[in-house]
Amino acid sequence: MLFVCRGTAVTMKNMLEIAFPGTEVILSNYPPSLPKRLLSKLVPVAQIGVIGVVVAGEQIFPMLGFAAPPPWYFNLRANKFGTVASTWLLGNALQSFLQSSGAFEIYFNGELVGAFLPSFIFLYLLVHISLLVELVIFLFGK
Repeated sequence: MLFVCRGTAVTMKNMLEIAFPGTEVILSNYPPSLPKRLLSKLVPVAQIGVIGVVVAGEQIFPMLGFAAPPPWYFNLRANKFGTVASTWLLGNALQSFLQSSGAFEIYFNGELVGAFLPSFIFLYLLVHISLLVELVIFLFGK
């Protein structure tokens, strides 16, 4: 049996092995889509760029041809620690979100028994909710 998910995968694996003795549960990562993978590769570049500007902006901006750093730079520089920490934490959270698909598949004896891709369900719900909103607007006006 193959079960792929994120978060509580080990707990689910233990529960399945207890509920069905002799069953082998294999956990593995389900790859995210190509755009999410590419964006997740750009996040560390942006992090290093922001940290580099905060730490060495006074040298970087003249090399780029700016006579004086832009006004937003002084706000970032005033709180260097907060800016660097926020950039690091938010960048890591974004990268983690982009690298996880949240999908799982269940195989039994080499046969696909069930699959769950949350992105498809989200799109399905989004389309139905938007249709419902349009219907309510049509029936009751704005």
